Amino acid sequence: MILVTGSSGLVGSHVLFRLVNEGYRVKALIRSKDRIQSVKRIFQFYTNKSDELLRQIEWVEGDVLDIGSLEEAFDGVDKVYHCAAVVSFKKADKSKILTTNVKGTLNIVNLCLAKRIIKLAYVSSVAVLGQNPEQKTITEDDLFNEIPKNTTYAMSKFLAEREIWRGIAEGMNAVIVNPSTIIGPGDWQKGSSQLFTEIYHGLKYYTEGVTGYVDVRDVADTLILLMKSEIINERFILNSENLCFKDLFDMMADALGKPRPMVRINKFTAEIAWRLFTLKSLVTGKPSAITAETARSAFVSYYYSNQKFKETFPNYSFIPIRNSIADTAKIFITEHSLS
Repeated sequence: MILVTGSSGLVGSHVLFRLVNEGYRVKALIRSKDRIQSVKRIFQFYTNKSDELLRQIEWVEGDVLDIGSLEEAFDGVDKVYHCAAVVSFKKADKSKILTTNVKGTLNIVNLCLAKRIIKLAYVSSVAVLGQNPEQKTITEDDLFNEIPKNTTYAMSKFLAEREIWRGIAEGMNAVIVNPSTIIGPGDWQKGSSQLFTEIYHGLKYYTEGVTGYVDVRDVADTLILLMKSEIINERFILNSENLCFKDLFDMMADALGKPRPMVRINKFTAEIAWRLFTLKSLVTGKPSAITAETARSAFVSYYYSNQKFKETFPNYSFIPIRNSIADTAKIFITEHSLS
């Protein structure tokens, strides 16, 4: 029996689909049964048998911060995929980010130890790696820089990953993945998926930063591949390509049939922009597409190496980001036409 946390999120729902589609017995921790519809939406992108697959899942209503619901979720479980996390770059979410990502992971680790779970697969982030823009490439060996410019999200994932390593020191078997920016059909108003919304509605601006990208299907597949393997107590960067924002936005615009962003903005303009977007968010009640943290990170270039994973699994090929964008854009357009 396998347990998946964060089952209604972008990564969790894709892991859940892969597992149940391959015939595994699966439990899914979900905060509310209403969220099963979000999981069904993801399943429907890949199969016409979503209802049948959803019925095969044992749903446990609960939260990683609720020990009682976690005890129920862990009952009879052998392996755990810990995908639950709050991904946000808003100051207002600081407490929620730290509590869910750090304490939630602490709870998962403690139960894995108490229940003698065979193996834990944890979804971390490249945000925990050394964020040194002067370094040509960043690898799994680069240590986190505890400096003021780090985002709350980055700090939370660093502290959460430290709980995983603490569990490993106490005898737990685990593997950690550090995905770069994940591309895939999630909530079109959140995270990287929101970029498709912004491009579709005519985003005109870009910056000169660089970062890594990986398809959500690759994240799910590699997690399962690592869980099946005999590899323990290692972490792996998951990254398909490093791209500048202009190239990424151009690919998105082309896939959506929209004009490419043509106006390059500087740091001063970005400082004004995030404040305007924040004001707009307060008026409309919708999440801001740009925050202070995302605006400032858009001018930095980070290059991530996937060499360790490729050497470990030489036959595995990451989905090219152009293909990932094309597939995600197709889903976006279909859903937009139906709304």
